[in-house]
Amino acid sequence: IGVTTESYMFQDESLILMGYFDPALQADCNITEYGICYDTSGNPTLYGSHNVADGHNEGLFQTAIIAEDDITYYYRAYLIADGQIYYGEVKEAKKEKNDPLIGEWKFVGYSEEGDLDTPIWNFGDFSIRANGTFTETGLGSGTWFRTNYYQNSFVINYEDDGEMLSIGFIIKEVTKDKLRLYTFTGEDEGQPYYGLYLNYVRK
Repeated sequence: IGVTTESYMFQDESLILMGYFDPALQADCNITEYGICYDTSGNPTLYGSHNVADGHNEGLFQTAIIAEDDITYYYRAYLIADGQIYYGEVKEAKKEKNDPLIGEWKFVGYSEEGDLDTPIWNFGDFSIRANGTFTETGLGSGTWFRTNYYQNSFVINYEDDGEMLSIGFIIKEVTKDKLRLYTFTGEDEGQPYYGLYLNYVRK
């Protein structure tokens, strides 16, 4: 029996903390509770601050906490099965007050690795706002959030022809004047690898 601490996201005032357990466990044992423990001292347990998750999606669950800016939160998933408490590993999460991503970015170019038979990328200027929304002249508008699925990364959600789509970006460089993003496809979809670097300067 086990439970895994997964990545986190932040948007507006909230940190969204995630965990996972194998849903097949439900057939083998009596799972009575699961959720996330958190604190700011480095040893989150069920006997301190914790949120019980309200349901799961194929074993993946999440809870949200109202987080203070620039404070490191330590969190881990927990699971209670057959009267025993199981914990995942401790991870860190932080909501930055002055996120360097936020601002108006002018698109200045891109480079590619690999090939796509049908390119799907539209390029344009990027407006990233503190309220969790964005506008990109090639893709339109939508929402964005930070995540630690990959180190120093974020995800955008937007609508295209009535379908909700998501793109994840790894931040290769961000300064007061310059932004360089990386995204890729193929590794998890059984397709040839394709990588894309996008370059911006602050307006």
